[in-house]
Amino acid sequence: MDRRTARRLLAAAAFLLLSGAALFAQTSPAPTGGELDGLFTDNESSSSTAKSVPDSEPATPPALRPDDPTQDRRLHYYGSVDVYGLLGIGWPQIPDVHNLSNGLGNEVNGSFTASLGFDVRPATELRIRGSLSYSFPASTSQFSEFIVDYSVKQAVFFTMGTFGYTWGNSQFFQFSNLPYRSLSGWGINNQPIWQKANIITTPTLVVQPVSVEMSVPFGLDSIKFLARFDMQNYGFPSPTSPDPRDAGYGVQASVVTGPIEWTLGGFWQWQLTPRTSLSLKTSFLGFDFSAETTVALPLTLTLNSGVTAIPTSGGGIYVGGMMQRIYPTFVLGLSREWTDARIKLYFEYAFNGERDPGISWLADNSGPGGHNTAAVVRFANLGESGISLNVLWQHNWSDASGLISPLLEVSPVPLTTIQFGPVLVYGPDGSETMSNRIVPGGKRLEMLLLVKVSTSYRQ
Repeated sequence: MDRRTARRLLAAAAFLLLSGAALFAQTSPAPTGGELDGLFTDNESSSSTAKSVPDSEPATPPALRPDDPTQDRRLHYYGSVDVYGLLGIGWPQIPDVHNLSNGLGNEVNGSFTASLGFDVRPATELRIRGSLSYSFPASTSQFSEFIVDYSVKQAVFFTMGTFGYTWGNSQFFQFSNLPYRSLSGWGINNQPIWQKANIITTPTLVVQPVSVEMSVPFGLDSIKFLARFDMQNYGFPSPTSPDPRDAGYGVQASVVTGPIEWTLGGFWQWQLTPRTSLSLKTSFLGFDFSAETTVALPLTLTLNSGVTAIPTSGGGIYVGGMMQRIYPTFVLGLSREWTDARIKLYFEYAFNGERDPGISWLADNSGPGGHNTAAVVRFANLGESGISLNVLWQHNWSDASGLISPLLEVSPVPLTTIQFGPVLVYGPDGSETMSNRIVPGGKRLEMLLLVKVSTSYRQ
């Protein structure tokens, strides 16, 4: 049995194990803590959190508390300004210790992003929110968000407009984020959630598709339906008008069984490979645990030709029939926080059966191929100094490439965050890690200085 066949059998076994685990869930109170999103974001940090854009939670209007600024039904304004800078010096290849000046160079870049938005609740069941963003040096402005939330008797919730959302639990390898598993140019930002929340990176303006989401909660459980269109090229062959036949359609159900929250989802759009997903998250012995798997089904469904197979070049798991092959992914996440010691740990393992190093089996695959891990330890406020340390290790076991980066973080003045430290990328040229690098910069070995000045306002 060669290594490739072993990896495919491992992925298939993991998928079946995760699917069958639902049969053994015990009934007990649901977990109350341990959200993985924003795990490494301190309250005092000026970095954006993983919840900075609307996600796939039910579109429940904010509770009308006495301190809720939207209960007065007046028009409220909010805005933000982010200034980002990067200074790096290093080598595009591992340096020659006998000639350190060979290849040594620097890189400098930065950006400015500003947004202005409004928020109003004309009625208890209706909320409208929108924002306009501008970015330099891209010199572009756009409506980055326009949302209408509407509830029917607080039992069915609708969200309509342009907004972002996230499916799945993964912080690094977002294979379960099915609506965003799209062809290039479909207006998405593939940065890992952890990277956006904890590493100072260039703010990216994303042209979100027009979406309609309906959520129906049943106590702790819920079911959601999603339809979305691309704003940039409405109607995937027609550039002028939207066509419901060209939209993407998704469904996602969440069920709590004792200490485990299960999520089952699926998404289909004629330019994408249909995919299903199954995920769980729970807590035990002080650790937060998540697992998720997806299966890509190379089929397409159209009104003209019905169900037809999508040709693939191999890989995956051979099943015969019309599809011939299926393509699984699998992600495990583990995290814990030691509050007294101010230490946070996050670890993630991922297998991507849609891609091997250097070979893509599906046109719309994403993320690094083969077997991958990412591990982070954060030491906050070292010795009461106000300095924190993030130590990151990213590794692809299939092509022996990886990245190591310890970054010191400090906020010397209000609204300002600085990260400083070395970055080492190892492995072959064109490796999976180099193509999916988490820490900014463009060199193999360099010293980075990342700066962000950020402020926000709400009236």
